[in-house]
Amino acid sequence: MTGKKYLILGNHDRYEDIPTEMFEDIIDLAKVSIKIKEHEWKTFILSHRPILCWEGSNDGSIMLYGHVHTCTNPEVDETIDSELIKLMPKNSWDVGVDNNNYTPVSVHEVLEKINNKNGIK
Repeated sequence: MTGKKYLILGNHDRYEDIPTEMFEDIIDLAKVSIKIKEHEWKTFILSHRPILCWEGSNDGSIMLYGHVHTCTNPEVDETIDSELIKLMPKNSWDVGVDNNNYTPVSVHEVLEKINNKNGIK
């Protein structure tokens, strides 16, 4: 796989088990800006755990997180974290695999989910 890879550490990651040579950096938190359209950029804050208030949270940046194992399947019991996640701002999304049909989510899918969450079509 080509490109630069950065690892956002999770609570189960043990540094001594990580093939560090595969990554540009191994970090706890990242701020990235992605070009969405020709003159439109979007800022994302990446963290293993959700953060209720982050730099730019009121200026349109989006928090992407995992850790909480939320689930959108109504047939599955809610997790312990479900009540806490209801407190998360609308410009955040759980990108964990169990919240996204065990499939990677593109930046455009994230933006669509955020827009739907905010009632924007």
